[in-house]
Amino acid sequence: MDVKEQIKVLLREAEVYQRQGLYGEAKIKYGKAVDIIRSIERVKNREQLLEGIQAKIDAIEQSVQKIIKAEMHPKISARIQDLIQEKFSFSGDRDQASLEGAIALAKFGQYERALKEFDSLIGKDALRFEAAKNMIRCHLAMASADNADAAVDQYRQWLDADILSVEELHRIRAFLDTHLHQKGISAFLPIPGAKETVAEFEVGMPVSGTSDETEADLETPDEDMVDINAVSFALDHGPLKEKKFELEVSFQSGNTISFIIPGKETSLLDNLTVGHKIGDVQFFSSIAIFEASALVSAKTEIKSGPKQGSFSLDLKIMSA
Repeated sequence: MDVKEQIKVLLREAEVYQRQGLYGEAKIKYGKAVDIIRSIERVKNREQLLEGIQAKIDAIEQSVQKIIKAEMHPKISARIQDLIQEKFSFSGDRDQASLEGAIALAKFGQYERALKEFDSLIGKDALRFEAAKNMIRCHLAMASADNADAAVDQYRQWLDADILSVEELHRIRAFLDTHLHQKGISAFLPIPGAKETVAEFEVGMPVSGTSDETEADLETPDEDMVDINAVSFALDHGPLKEKKFELEVSFQSGNTISFIIPGKETSLLDNLTVGHKIGDVQFFSSIAIFEASALVSAKTEIKSGPKQGSFSLDLKIMSA
């Protein structure tokens, strides 16, 4: 079989595999064809042929990413979503219970339903900021590794809609900026209340280093809990005693912060029993780092949804 025919066979086989959804096999065939073409300079229309094959490989990559994203956030029935919302709504206050239920849905990866629930709470004065902040968390959880457009667009909508106060918008901006920085994403976030913005100004770094906002502008009122992004602590007992752990906050409601711990982290989970108090915990926010103790207030195994097999761990922040 001559080289030209060999390339044709490989491309035909690759296309068959691609149509059948066998993307790994298709990429292998395309790769072999590329290797042959690159090794022989006399192949007719060599560069155009390579570009065409690369376009097919790119299309495969896009299909694979769509599948991965769908598997990360699988749908569960509306009835199960209702049960999740009901089971994790503990407050006697109806609106607060709704917030708790929405956070539970988000923990189980049901972000679209959670977004609707949070959005319905935006009109409640006492819950507006918590709901808005958790909407941003949902958008970020659904975002790709290098794209957080939905979260940025949501922030911009609030800027124009006169829904959140200027102070709340400052806090949302700082919160979003910190998470964008952690993801290595740069985006333009207009400053709330600013008369003019500089087109070249971009964020993606801590607010204190990229704008003229001061910590006083972002200071959290005494009655509110500062927004926590991550914690660091060492266990004081068991086989993991003195080992340092750093956990990223998944969701927050007041002074209770939640984490998703993979089920395979058995040693950590076994040493974080409900009622256990952890001393000298470092809490990281967009405007400060502080130390306080924390109480393990809940630990629940997630038995359905994309986080199945993991545990939802709640820490209640105690006195500093």
